Amino acid sequence: MDNNSDGTEVAERSAEDAVPPTKRRFGAWSGRRPAVESLAPNHLLNVVGTLAPEPPQDTAPTEPALPGSSAGEETSSLAERAFEVGQAAHNRGDVALAERNYRRALIQDPGHYRAARYYAKILLSSNRFEGTRRILLAPFASRPPGDKVVWDAMLKACTALGRPLPRSASPVTLPNGRVLRSEHFVGVDDHGRARALFRQSVTNIDLELFSYCNRRCLYCPNAFIDRISANHYLSGDSYRMLVRDLAAIDYSGKVTLNFYNEPLADPVTVEACREIRRLVPRAFLRLNTNGDYLREDSLDELRAAGLNHLIISLHVSKTLAWDDEKVRFRAEQIFERTKLRPESVKFIPGRHYRAFLPFKGMKVEIMQGNYNEFGYNIGGLMKHIPSPTERRSPCLEPFGSMTVTYNGELTACCRIRGDAEEHRPYRCGNLADFPSIYQAWASAKLAAWRRHLIGFNPKASPCDSCIAVSVARTPDSEALHRSAACLIDQADRPDW
Repeated sequence: MDNNSDGTEVAERSAEDAVPPTKRRFGAWSGRRPAVESLAPNHLLNVVGTLAPEPPQDTAPTEPALPGSSAGEETSSLAERAFEVGQAAHNRGDVALAERNYRRALIQDPGHYRAARYYAKILLSSNRFEGTRRILLAPFASRPPGDKVVWDAMLKACTALGRPLPRSASPVTLPNGRVLRSEHFVGVDDHGRARALFRQSVTNIDLELFSYCNRRCLYCPNAFIDRISANHYLSGDSYRMLVRDLAAIDYSGKVTLNFYNEPLADPVTVEACREIRRLVPRAFLRLNTNGDYLREDSLDELRAAGLNHLIISLHVSKTLAWDDEKVRFRAEQIFERTKLRPESVKFIPGRHYRAFLPFKGMKVEIMQGNYNEFGYNIGGLMKHIPSPTERRSPCLEPFGSMTVTYNGELTACCRIRGDAEEHRPYRCGNLADFPSIYQAWASAKLAAWRRHLIGFNPKASPCDSCIAVSVARTPDSEALHRSAACLIDQADRPDW
C-alpha cells in the first residue's frame, strides 16, 4: 500500500515499502529524533545552526599584512606580493616568516616558480626531504634540467628518500578544462599545498548527514544493508570542519546533501542547507529524494533554505524492478503533492522517465531509470545488475569529487559504500583522521586511486565492473592520458 502526504492509502504498493502515515510529512522524523539535551555537545544536531566563519588556518595573525592587498586584486599579484615579503624576510634571516609567506604565495599561485624554489631550499636545509620533493614536482616538471638549484635539490631529496627522480612532465589540461598536476598522484599532507590542490580541482561533494532511508529498492544496497532500524548522524566535528574549510576557499562547486539516505526524512538536511548557503554562498546545493516526505509547501521551504536543485526519484517498490504504469502513477502522486504539472516529460517505456516541474528560483526534476537493467552494480554489490567483464577506461571522478558518508568514511566515488563490509578494503580513511578536508582529499590513499584510474590499463576491483564513467579509447585520448600518466613517478606508474 502507498500513502499520500495526507495519510490516505493508495493501492499498488507493498506494505514493507509503505511509510507510516504519521511519518510521511516532510521532516516528520523529528518525532523520533533524540532530544538534543541528551546528546554530546559535538553531536551533529547540536552543531548544525551554530557555525560562524573562521579565518583560514594558514594565515598567521602575527604576520605583517600584504601591503595594498584587497579582495579584488589578481591572484598572481597577491602571490607575488607574498613572495616579496617572504624573500625580504629570508634575506634578513627570518626563516620562519619567509617560509610562511612562500607558502602563502603558493596557495595563491601553485605555479609560482620562485616561491617553490626558495621554499624548497628551506625545507631541504632542515632535512624535510618529502616536503622538498613535493614542492619541487611542478617546477622540476616544467624546467628540467636547466635550473641547477631545482635539479640538485630534487636529486638530494629523492636520494635521501630512496626514490627515483620523477619523470619530467608539464601539467596536462583535459578537454573538459580540468588540469592534472603531479600533486594529484602523491599524498599531499601539507595544509597549504593540499588546500590549493583542492580549490583547483574539486567541483562536487557528496555529503551524507545521516543514515536513515525508508525504502529498500532492488537496485540499491539498502536492500540488504540496514538503513531503517536506526538513524546514525555524521559527526558534528566532521560537519563543522567541512563547512569551515569550504567557506575558507569560497567554494563554488556542487554540494549534494545526500548519499544512500533519504535526505527529507530528517529536518537536519534543511537546517544544514540553510547554514551552508549562509557560510558558503557560492556553492550549488542539491539533493536527491524519493518524494515520500514531500508536501505542498516543501518546495517553498527548500527554496527558502537555499537549495538550487531538487531531484525526485520515482522508486516503485522493493518487489518490482520496473513497471511503466507504476512509474506514471508515482509521477502523478508527485504532481498531486506539489500541486505542479510538468512543463516537459520524456518517457522511454521500459527504460527511463524524466520531467521538469516549473518552480521559480529552484530547479525541480523528476527522474527514474530502469536501474536493474541499465543501472550500476555499485562496486560489485548488486550482483544481478549486468556489468562488463573487464574495464580499461580511465575514470576522472576521484580527480574532481569528494564523497563523505554518514560515518565519516571517505571513498573514491559515490559507487563505493562506506558502510558495506565488502567495501571495507576500499575506504580511504575517515574525515575525523585529518586536520582539514583538503588533506583528506589529497591523501595518499586517494592519490593511489588516481594513479590506478588515469590510464587505459586493466582496472582492479571494484572498478573492473563499473560502467558509470567511460572515456572512449581513441589515439588522441590515449595520448592525452599517457601524458597525464607521465606526471606519476616511474615506480608508481600503472602498467599500460
